[in-house]
Amino acid sequence: MLANHNRQNTLVLQFKDNTEAQKLPVGSAPINDEHLKLLEYYSDRSLSEFCEMGVAYFDSPNAELSDGDTQTVFHLSRDRNGVSVTTFNIMGSIRLKHKDAHHEVLLEITSRFDHDPRQFFLTYLLSKALGFRVIEEQDNPANTESLWIFLMALMFKQGLVRASAVGLYKKYRMYEGNDLKFRGKFQLNRHLRVNFPIGGAIAYSTGEYSFDNSINHLFRHALHKIRRDWPWLLANDRALHSIRFQLEQNTPSWEQFRVSQDIRNENCRRQIRHPYFASHYEPLRRLALALLQDNGASQYHTVSTTVDGILFDGAWLWEEYLFAVFRENNIELEHPRNRAKKGTIWVFSESMSTPRYPDFYSAQWHVVLDAKYKKLNPSKIGVDDLNQLITYMHILKAYSGALIFPHMGSGARSTPLGVLNGFGGKVVLIGLLIPKSSGHASNFVTEMARSEKALCDDTRLMFAA
Repeated sequence: MLANHNRQNTLVLQFKDNTEAQKLPVGSAPINDEHLKLLEYYSDRSLSEFCEMGVAYFDSPNAELSDGDTQTVFHLSRDRNGVSVTTFNIMGSIRLKHKDAHHEVLLEITSRFDHDPRQFFLTYLLSKALGFRVIEEQDNPANTESLWIFLMALMFKQGLVRASAVGLYKKYRMYEGNDLKFRGKFQLNRHLRVNFPIGGAIAYSTGEYSFDNSINHLFRHALHKIRRDWPWLLANDRALHSIRFQLEQNTPSWEQFRVSQDIRNENCRRQIRHPYFASHYEPLRRLALALLQDNGASQYHTVSTTVDGILFDGAWLWEEYLFAVFRENNIELEHPRNRAKKGTIWVFSESMSTPRYPDFYSAQWHVVLDAKYKKLNPSKIGVDDLNQLITYMHILKAYSGALIFPHMGSGARSTPLGVLNGFGGKVVLIGLLIPKSSGHASNFVTEMARSEKALCDDTRLMFAA
């Protein structure tokens, strides 16, 4: 655990995910009582609660956050030995603030499977799972703070493509005209002032919905930053190119040098509440503001919210990463979606009241694979993990099943656990070896490719069993 200040009264805490009782150095700088009160207030909040407060949830286009997602982000505990923080499967960066904005805590939760503080493993998984090219050394964020900014950029791009389904954001605006194209409300006083005695025009005001508004200007500034800092994110993306073109064509008054003025614009600071646009564009507005501050999850100091940032589920990321690896290597597997309620299998043949969602399976080859974002030991497999896999194998009449996990050791990558009693079925433990850092992202990428090939080889052996 690291603790330091990045600016006055802002405490930066860095933790590993899914780790118990990480001690806080209470009683010594830089932690004070105000910081502890902040941590206590947000302790034991669920993922859905943080999202309701404005934190962005990072996922794939096929996944949706359940309103009842009760996963806890972190837990603060006090005992006679001091104060400690326990983390769970949720990773990300969140900024906790007092309403008076005098004290802040930036809480960063990174992957416990990363050997390198530059988070090569986490960054690699994200790029692979989300369909972007594997990040090369020159693109890999140098520290966790820049990593969160990079994730903001990924999420903004993803959200903008999704929002295009409802069209560009438009807002009602009032205009003043002074010509012969009269419409709206006649403005007598202004007409007398600008057209007296004979001006050959009529002064009037009118309102209409327009795409040329402050919110779309904000989006253009965010896209400009992404194009400047990560140009490859925008390359070869036809959907995004189409949206950029529409924005540029419909915002003629946008000017690049007005970024500071647009950030301070009251309309950009105000929450979008329009029922048609809010669900798509309010998260984008917040992401754009965060992106344009150049300091990760923080937002402009006048923002009224007391918490912001970006969070994602490590278990979801591991599952999506494996699915991407299988597709790349032409291993065809069904991949049910729990949150989207797709690909459901049912426990009882006469009832559809008990759904189950295995991570991967092949009905043709009678194989079930369960992704586990945790450390597993062949001699001590958790009862719940094993029972879950056995349930899936029984329902799907599978001949073989495997638990796939990130492997940090140097032992065997594939370990047979045994053959099940009853209807039978071979159970295997497969670990994907995580390379130790060699100092260069390019070397890490090369080693990961070798680990993925080994994983796919082990998976294909199950098909032949």
